[in-house]
Amino acid sequence: MSRHLFSFAALLLLLCVLTCCGSGGAAEQQRSSKIELFKGGETEIPNVRDLARKQKFDSFSAPALLEKHGVIVAFAEAHYEGGDGKSFTALATRSSASGLDAWSEGSAIVKDAFDGKVARLLYPTPIVDEEGASVLLGGYGDWGTPMTKAAGCYHWRPRYGWGTFPEEGGRKFMLKDDFSDLSRDSAHHIHGTSYTQYNGGGSPGIKMTNGNYVLPVQALNGDEKNVSLVLYSRSTWHGLTFSTGTSHAGCTRPAILEWEGGKLLLLTSCVDGYRRVYDVHFKANTWTEAVGSLSGVWGNSLRRQRGYGIPGGFTAATIDGKKVIFLTTAVYAEGEEHGRLHLWLTDMDRVYDVGPISDAGERFGASTLLYVTKPGQSSGTLYCAYESAAADGGKQDVVLADLAGQLEEARKVLQVWERNDKYVLGRQGCDRLVRTPPGSTPQNDAPLKYVPSGFLSKTLTGDWWKDEYLGVNASVRGNPVLAEDGAVEFKGADAGAKWPVIAQGQNQRYHFSRYALTLVATVTIHALPSTTSPLMGMVRDDGEKKVLFGLSYTKENKWEATIKGETKTPAGKRWELKKAYQVALTLRSYDWRVYVDGDELQKGTLGDYYYPLQHYILHFYFGADGDRKAATDSHMRMTNVFLFNRVLDAAALKALKTHTAAALQEDPSTRPDASACQTPI
Repeated sequence: MSRHLFSFAALLLLLCVLTCCGSGGAAEQQRSSKIELFKGGETEIPNVRDLARKQKFDSFSAPALLEKHGVIVAFAEAHYEGGDGKSFTALATRSSASGLDAWSEGSAIVKDAFDGKVARLLYPTPIVDEEGASVLLGGYGDWGTPMTKAAGCYHWRPRYGWGTFPEEGGRKFMLKDDFSDLSRDSAHHIHGTSYTQYNGGGSPGIKMTNGNYVLPVQALNGDEKNVSLVLYSRSTWHGLTFSTGTSHAGCTRPAILEWEGGKLLLLTSCVDGYRRVYDVHFKANTWTEAVGSLSGVWGNSLRRQRGYGIPGGFTAATIDGKKVIFLTTAVYAEGEEHGRLHLWLTDMDRVYDVGPISDAGERFGASTLLYVTKPGQSSGTLYCAYESAAADGGKQDVVLADLAGQLEEARKVLQVWERNDKYVLGRQGCDRLVRTPPGSTPQNDAPLKYVPSGFLSKTLTGDWWKDEYLGVNASVRGNPVLAEDGAVEFKGADAGAKWPVIAQGQNQRYHFSRYALTLVATVTIHALPSTTSPLMGMVRDDGEKKVLFGLSYTKENKWEATIKGETKTPAGKRWELKKAYQVALTLRSYDWRVYVDGDELQKGTLGDYYYPLQHYILHFYFGADGDRKAATDSHMRMTNVFLFNRVLDAAALKALKTHTAAALQEDPSTRPDASACQTPI
């Protein structure tokens, strides 16, 4: 083989537009442009063995996209029936230098020229290299479910193909009729752990800033369980090595991206009903589930039942100088059988549903994302390719969408996030964050500060207390009002708010709460209650909906903590009427703590509630919550409710309180000094 194989006014208006439309509303109004890139039963593609001969394919699946030299290359499985009636799966590609326009006829490897037993070329996993692009494929016989012992015993051969841009200017991609065998007994064997089977994950590989080429891989281990991992090398040909770490057993179809600090993120769909995300640090040789941020957020079905769900796209992008992540998942609603394909935006702290990509009633399947930038541009173009079939069960196509409308909405959301970050950071004594990779030296002893995952403050609309980060809103009851100081005022036995966690349903933005959280609020009590009244806390999802952890205030001016139904009254600290207090609840593993104004009021353990929590948190509550009534004469005000995806200590809470008090009479966006705070990546 001759080549190397792996060789505030404006803000309020903006917020109103976004919140009034609802999540994804703007995307519905600005629909993406689409083309049928590979059309089942119609698209004919030249055979690389004889370009004068074109092969018509019955259907297409498993799309993957990459870009090189301004040319977008699309890969897909191409299915057809041979003359003997047997089913075959080929590899098909097309390319374009003009977005949705002027796509080439492409090229297809119709059959494996080196092994007649290989009838199916599956899970195309391409990666850009110095000469063009390479693609990892799973080669299988014509029988057996891939990634099972039976299929492997019958016939399995991992293949590695490649292609180049032969024309002048390199504006068209062409596959080569040339495969390498990457199976265990081949000359190009892979280093590291041996697996019964392995194939590409079906999403593009990447070249990292440290020079590593990385491919997402799914494998069958010795216990006949699917796991997700990566292959990496310093070139796209020599020294391919399996990562030491893997996902949990039962996870498949991984996708990868490079995040800040040279960290690799791997997204994989797991049989236990949701998507897991892993942090991979090659330098430190660590592989950790990202339970404090994204892992567990997206469910594979409406009720998160067991099952792998539909594979989605996963890509990083830089928009107006901020690095973010886009991904695609299937979102289901009550009464809808097929759901819709949605685009999501996250910065690892907040998660936003940008809205649907597929049309109503459209049957969609696996999807992939590609973000393309050109030199000198502050942002680029976002594409999504996905499997699509008509509602009547017609032949399956691959559709390519230019997500310009969704990208514009994402940009507006990021502006809201940035404005609120300045508000929150101003209350921690700084105006911006410096992302600090693990193990790096702190810059000028700058303190560690954090931005919240959720923020309830001054936006009360109808029955909803709006999340200022455009995420999860809290429902209110008992007719609360917005007081003159901007706080939400709760009066009476039924007045309260409920902020959903597990109650969010299929997609749970606060899934991290099962592992660690800090819930902070500024509260002022305006009347002495006739009976003990709930202030805030969290309800466990155990059928009985009991309080897992909460704080109340009594008629004796005392604070009262509730832990798994047991009340504890700390000695000494009392509350005063009409005095603002910062109250905070922290939870990590089975350790819980209550803080008032940054001073630890009470602490303890949850006993049999181990890490992660034995029972999920159903929702957070403020004031009355269902059967837990407040006193009829209760009266309190609450504002600046922050939910952090980590535990804040006493020093951090005191800094938050101190700078909040200093900023009360000032514009929060201009008050902070030009000083930076650090936050770990």
